[in-house]
Amino acid sequence: MCASVPTPFKIAAMLDLSEYTDAHQSLKPNNSKEHIMKTKNEYIEILATELKELSAEIDVLTEKADKASDLVKQSCVENIEGLRSKQAAAIEKMQELEESRGEAWEELKHTADSIWDELRTGLSAVAAKFK
Repeated sequence: MCASVPTPFKIAAMLDLSEYTDAHQSLKPNNSKEHIMKTKNEYIEILATELKELSAEIDVLTEKADKASDLVKQSCVENIEGLRSKQAAAIEKMQELEESRGEAWEELKHTADSIWDELRTGLSAVAAKFK
């Protein structure tokens, strides 16, 4: 049941590719404050959407774990608790990104990417237990 969760780049690829390519090309040379805020806000919007999807997947896995055998349930509950912890870290990092100023968000972005990767990986690992 656990579908592959799209990354921000996959989400962008689902959009009109020409718009994404044009926007992506404009990211490199333009470091104006207005442009940085636009890309920051777009990035945060993508993360917020993905976080909602990941949260829904965690809820589905929680329901499946509740219905599973005791052995599977015990293993999954521990992993789901870890996912909830990563989810909380993702929310906190997203708030830091929203509050960041200027180019400082670029540094936070790398940490956010890492947290999201860990969350996706953990989610996939728990989902695999139900296949």
